[in-house]
Amino acid sequence: MDGTVSTSSHWKKIGAEFLAIFAGVVLGLLANSWRQAHEDRVQESFALQEMAADLRADSAELAAIDRRARQWDSAGLWVARHRGAAVAGDSAVRAVAPLFHIYVYRPQRAAYVGLRDAAELGLIRDRALRRQVVDYFETQQAYVESLYQWVDKTFSDAEVATRPYFRLSVPTGARSLRDHTSFELLRPWAEASRDQEFTAALIWLGVAGATEALRFQPVRKANAALLTAIREDVQ
Repeated sequence: MDGTVSTSSHWKKIGAEFLAIFAGVVLGLLANSWRQAHEDRVQESFALQEMAADLRADSAELAAIDRRARQWDSAGLWVARHRGAAVAGDSAVRAVAPLFHIYVYRPQRAAYVGLRDAAELGLIRDRALRRQVVDYFETQQAYVESLYQWVDKTFSDAEVATRPYFRLSVPTGARSLRDHTSFELLRPWAEASRDQEFTAALIWLGVAGATEALRFQPVRKANAALLTAIREDVQ
């Protein structure tokens, strides 16, 4: 009888020790899981905040392009309305000068690229938000870049076509080209604007500006919508 009690106590002790070890392992795993989840949430929040900063910077880029695009639109329309008109040279130069200024688009996406290249986009738990992020940085920005390449080619072609009528003027005492260059019309506007290739090049730049101003609006809306979604997720 004593042997039976002793054996029973022995197995109870082993069972208690096993349960204690098992509970310790389970609690350890749960603690590690909680700690990893917490670290992931911290990393997600940091990554989203960095993306938000990139989106704000990208919004400023798009706004600058939009301003230049609208200036091109207005200048191209002026050319179309004043072909063959007797306009003073200085007035004509002021009207078309915006067409000779271009703004280079620089997509802001460092945070997204870092997350993508590290294969950590899965840190963004919300699948809808993750899709929205990928769409903006992979599709919307790519669209802006491709449209800009077309505009850049149009600008280069126009520069060649208008070269016989405009000359870059630099004051004798200028110490920098940044703020002292200007354009000089080499022939009267009435004569120059009768050249169809010349006016077509300028008007086509205006069309390019109008196209940009129109096509970039959905991109700017996508930027604002993603920024709002990120803010709501981080809160």
